[in-house]
Amino acid sequence: MHDRASAPYPRPMGIVVPALLVEAGCPVEPGRRSTEASRSAAAAETIKWVTATWRRLPDVVLDAALPDPGTILKTWPVGARTRGALARLGTAGLAETWRVRDLLGVSRLGPVALVDLLAAREEKVRLDDLKAQAAVMRRPLLATPHAPLASRLDDIAALVHGRLPLRPEELGALVVDAGLSRAPLGLDDVMRLFRERRVPLPFRVVRRGGARVLVAPSALASAEALVTTASSFVFHWGLCPIVSVVDRLRSSAADELGASAAARVLATLPRFRWLDEASGWFSFVGTTTRASVAIRKVFSVVDRVSIRELTLAIGKRVSALATAPRAAVEKYLAEVAGCSIEGDWVRPRRPFAAKPLVASERTIVELLRAAGGRLKLEALRSAAVGAGVKLAAVRHFLRTSPLVLAGRRDVRLVGAFA
Repeated sequence: MHDRASAPYPRPMGIVVPALLVEAGCPVEPGRRSTEASRSAAAAETIKWVTATWRRLPDVVLDAALPDPGTILKTWPVGARTRGALARLGTAGLAETWRVRDLLGVSRLGPVALVDLLAAREEKVRLDDLKAQAAVMRRPLLATPHAPLASRLDDIAALVHGRLPLRPEELGALVVDAGLSRAPLGLDDVMRLFRERRVPLPFRVVRRGGARVLVAPSALASAEALVTTASSFVFHWGLCPIVSVVDRLRSSAADELGASAAARVLATLPRFRWLDEASGWFSFVGTTTRASVAIRKVFSVVDRVSIRELTLAIGKRVSALATAPRAAVEKYLAEVAGCSIEGDWVRPRRPFAAKPLVASERTIVELLRAAGGRLKLEALRSAAVGAGVKLAAVRHFLRTSPLVLAGRRDVRLVGAFA
C-alpha cells in the first residue's frame, strides 16, 4: 500500500493512517485527505512514527488480530515488499488467530509492512460492516403486528437506559435481542432510527481518544468530566484510584458521581485496565505517561531492578506508584508498562529505546558507576561540581531523578547491586 512501484498510492478510499495506530499514540491526523500529496505525507509520517516505536509498540497493537495472509493478497493491493513476504509466509506455522506479535522477526516484515497490514485489517472491518448493513437493508426492521415501531423503540429506550453506560457495539446487540433487526446496527443507524420516529434518544455519546461511550443524557457533562479527569491523572501518574478521580470531580462540579458509577463509565473505554479492582486502582494501555517515561529512563542505564527500588525511585515524582498496592504496581508494570516480573525483579519485556540523558545526568551516572554504584553524598556533590555540574542541578537530580536513591549520607545508582 505504501510502495508506489507495486500499487497506485494513495488509492481511492484507501486507509492512510490506521485507527489502531492513532489509538496507540501515533500523532498523525487520520481524517479524510483530498489530495495525493497530503495523503502521501500522512503515510510517510505514520511510517516514521512506527519506525521510531518499533521496539516498544504497545500491547494494543501487538495483540491486534490480522486477516489471513491469503485474504490480504487476494483482496488488497499492498506494497511489493509486503506482498513478497506474505507470499513466502503463507499460512504455515501460523496460529488460528494471526496477530501483529507473530510478525516480529519475520524477514522483510518491518514498519512499512505493519502499516500496510493494519490498513488492510481496518479495510476488512469496514467491508464486513458494509456487508452487514447491506444485509440489514435487504431485511427490513421487524415489528410485532400488534405494536408499532415507535412503541417498540420506547421499550428499547427503557432497556438501554437501565444498561447504561454501554459501548456502541453493545447497543447494536440489544437492538438484535429486542427483535428490531436481524443484524447488529451501527451507532449512527440506531440514532437515525430513533430520530426518524421522533422517539427521544435514551443516551448521549462521550468521545475520547477515538473511543465512544454511551451514557444517560443527564450524565453527559459528568461523564465527559470524568473521562477527561481520569485521562489527566493517568498521564501524570501512570495509574490511580477511582476515588481520587471522583474526589476531584466533587471539588470542581455541582453533580456528584459515585465511585461505582464512575467505574462503570471508565470500564467501558477500550483502553481501560483494572489493576486492582478491589481497591479501585486502574490505568489506560497504550498511553505515554510520566511513569512510563521514567521507567524507560531507568532501563536505559540498568538491565534489571527490584520492584521496591523501582517504586521508590519513580515515586519521587510519581507519588501514586509509591502508594499503590503491590498487586496494582505489578500488574501496571506487566500489562501497561511492558515489563516482565521475575519474583522481586523487573526487566523490560523487550528492549526499550534508550532515553537520552542530559549532560548533567550523564556526568553523575558516570561518577556513580566509576565508584561501583555508590558514593557518599558529599563526595558525589564535590565530584559533580568539579566535573562542571552546577550544585543546584545536582540537588535537583538527587531529589527528582529515578536513576538514583539518595539517603542522608550516601547515594546509589538504582539497580547497581542487582
